[in-house]
Amino acid sequence: MNRVVRALRPFATVIGVVAIVMGALSLFSALGIVLILSGLILATSALASIPKLGAGLSRAGRSLAAARAVIGVLALVVGIISLLG
Repeated sequence: MNRVVRALRPFATVIGVVAIVMGALSLFSALGIVLILSGLILATSALASIPKLGAGLSRAGRSLAAARAVIGVLALVVGIISLLG
């Protein structure tokens, strides 16, 4: 498992931005909300560079980082339910 995490770590920002975009496309669903939350956590460093919005988005990502494990488990559960349903 650690090998997988290490292999994906360089792509965390890209995965986060994609998660935010995909979450915005399905905003009114549980999957969309979890994707946005996950994306904010993963893309915190990239969000800081957005003019006028970056500081607030980056602050939100850092605030959510405390609940990283809970949001990760929610993402797994909602994702599995979405695939099965």
